[in-house]
Amino acid sequence: MANLKSWFWDDEELQPEGFCASIGLVGLVLVLLGLGFVWTTGWGKDLFVPGATLLTVALTAWVASRAVVKWTEQRERDRQAAEYKHREEVYEQLVTFMLGRITGGAYDEELDKQLRAKAAVWGSAQIIGALANWQTQMTAVLDNHAHEERKIMTEDEGKTMRDALGRALEAMRKDLSSSNKNAVSRSEILKSIFNQ
Repeated sequence: MANLKSWFWDDEELQPEGFCASIGLVGLVLVLLGLGFVWTTGWGKDLFVPGATLLTVALTAWVASRAVVKWTEQRERDRQAAEYKHREEVYEQLVTFMLGRITGGAYDEELDKQLRAKAAVWGSAQIIGALANWQTQMTAVLDNHAHEERKIMTEDEGKTMRDALGRALEAMRKDLSSSNKNAVSRSEILKSIFNQ
């Protein structure tokens, strides 16, 4: 399939429309010559079969080239849709995990490792940067409370963590949205989550 695609699209001199038009034009000329000679001399009927054959080949080649283009485009759209859906699921898992960490939920080290790996593979540069910032802030908070049995964030630490989460959410929304129509400010995102 790749050879067929490269033959039709990679070489500027071998575009399907030009190829099909050339063959079709030769076929049309043969058919018209055949009609002309049949009408004037009576012997041009032998030109009909090759002319009609060339017209059929040209039409078939053009239809096939269009089908390959449509199939290739559809396959690319399907791949993009599957990738989008997977990123969306990964981001949802990340946000759920991050919210649990901020609100004092139980820490699952194995889930943390899995989500970090998924983020490293599927996240954009902005998301990876935002997650690194979030992780740095979370590590600092945990270090501040290392001596405490029950680690409760101070109000400032909570604000810092919510801000880091907001940055990550902004990056995720930007990565999933192809336009700015769905742009939401960080403060609005955090208000919707934390009832601020």
